[in-house]
Amino acid sequence: MIVNPLHEKLPILVFVVCCTCNCFNANWVQQQWDVINVLWKLECQAIVGPIVGHASDGDSRRCQLMLANYTI
Repeated sequence: MIVNPLHEKLPILVFVVCCTCNCFNANWVQQQWDVINVLWKLECQAIVGPIVGHASDGDSRRCQLMLANYTI
């Protein structure tokens, strides 16, 4: 997970690195994003600001979720 704060004085930073076996599905990704949203609100939102959205690395499972989240 890369955090890209939209502020000129805050750097882009790698927040979490994890590997997958490529056997995951969209439901697994959504569960990950839900946990990230909760933890972000508790620990980071007051300092950095809210999550605008989750991005995709081009994988179709993440891309579908990203587009669905943006069109809600």
